[in-house]
Amino acid sequence: MELYLKLAWFGIASILTVIFVFNAMPYCLAILMFSSILVFTIIEYVFKDSKDKSQKETLKDEQKTPS
Repeated sequence: MELYLKLAWFGIASILTVIFVFNAMPYCLAILMFSSILVFTIIEYVFKDSKDKSQKETLKDEQKTPS
């Protein structure tokens, strides 16, 4: 899921970058660059939290079951 979100955002950002470059819109390009960093950071943060939670649950389940 994380990969698909990143690929989707990359595709959208690439298309917008081409449009902004050919229309000579440097401010919009700067905003797009900043928002790309922000979006990728949010995606990493959200999926890191979900990975951490699933790992903690797995550890709890392993501790509950006797070997």
